[in-house]
Amino acid sequence: MNFRSRFFAFLSFGVLSLVLSFSASAEDVNDISLSNDSIEVDSTLYNHSKVFVQLFGDNEDSIFTYIDSLPSVALPPVPRDKYMYAPIVFNSQEMRTVRLSDYAAREAQYAARPFNADDQWLVDAVNTRRRQKEVVARYVYEHPEKVKYNINTLPEPPKQYVIKSEPNTITLSLEEIKVNDAIPEKEKVELKSWITSFVANVQFSQAYISANWYQGGHSNLNLLANVVYDINLNTNKYPKLLFENKFQYKVGIYSTPQDSVRSYSFSEDILQINSKFGVKAVKKWYYTATLQFKTQFFNNYQQNSHTMQAAFLSPGELNIGVGMTYSSTLANNKINLNLSINPVSYNLKICRDIDNLNPENFGIDAGKHIANQVGSSLEFQLGWKFTPNISWNTRLYAFSDYDYIQADWQNTLSFSINKYLTTQIFLNLRYDSSAVVDPEWKNWQLKEILSFGFTYKM
Repeated sequence: MNFRSRFFAFLSFGVLSLVLSFSASAEDVNDISLSNDSIEVDSTLYNHSKVFVQLFGDNEDSIFTYIDSLPSVALPPVPRDKYMYAPIVFNSQEMRTVRLSDYAAREAQYAARPFNADDQWLVDAVNTRRRQKEVVARYVYEHPEKVKYNINTLPEPPKQYVIKSEPNTITLSLEEIKVNDAIPEKEKVELKSWITSFVANVQFSQAYISANWYQGGHSNLNLLANVVYDINLNTNKYPKLLFENKFQYKVGIYSTPQDSVRSYSFSEDILQINSKFGVKAVKKWYYTATLQFKTQFFNNYQQNSHTMQAAFLSPGELNIGVGMTYSSTLANNKINLNLSINPVSYNLKICRDIDNLNPENFGIDAGKHIANQVGSSLEFQLGWKFTPNISWNTRLYAFSDYDYIQADWQNTLSFSINKYLTTQIFLNLRYDSSAVVDPEWKNWQLKEILSFGFTYKM
């Protein structure tokens, strides 16, 4: 027999050995185990090689005739998880027939449910775990004779030791690693009395327009900074009390190349403090006392003039009210609702600098620094997180002394690009029946700001 024939016979012998090995896989599936990331197969599976030599010798035609007569074998799908190669252990799981063909229908059912993008990893983990349990349950149900172990009768695990050296005596010793089987006590979590949050935004816009631009215009730079600090009493620790405090300062500066007097001006300048204290009345209603104070820091002027429009405590406003507040959280903490109704409310308006400002613009009589008013007030706040990166916050405040009405409605729509980059649309609509009537806007006032910038939270 020449070299080519012997090589061909040797190759055929290897192929036939593999075929015979797989044909016995239905009986010997428990002989496969995983060790050190490699699969070891019992050596008895290779005894077919002896039968091969005795039956065929060097006869190539007999080899291929026998191969062609072998039935086709459908190999079972190989599980992805390595631990499934280990012996099956009965652990009192539910015994029922599991049809793996149901997986597609179940995946479609779970995929149809809305989920948060941040929770996709959890959905995948739950689905994978469910598949693993059903595969094991089906195997136990259909092949109980191959389940050799019971979780209740497993032997004690082998002891583990650690080698420790003694430099003083120059010796090595073995010490057993003892495992404490006792159930650890649950760690007691101490609730915080106060919950705080801090958010700082710095947003800007910039435009450059050449002097010969065919439509005209002016180059400008806008900068908007907003700092908010909240400190609230933890209602989980004090369920019968409500104490919320917010400190906010917002300032907006923009360049004014068309202003011949100054190179910048303020589009926003407001310092606002809100505080609310309440005692629970029934369910989500509280008897409350509310306080609100707001003013601005910097002087602001009309364009191309020295006419002042506002200054520190000019105007300033303080409101104190007594009433009831409804506070609730809806839609899995995605919606925060807060409504305060104060039948009795005191409102103080301040104009510190009456020499450079007209107090009548702020609802104060001419020549006077303050105006005292008693009436009723209402405050409505809503925070809605549509998605993890899109949120809407709105606040409506209204006061009336039954002779005039003042209302302020603020809306902020935030789009988070990532943890530090955000885009915001701010819309502030205001109505004041006591202010000087504008020919175009009457008693209405409007401010809108679109900005992009950086955000820091803690």
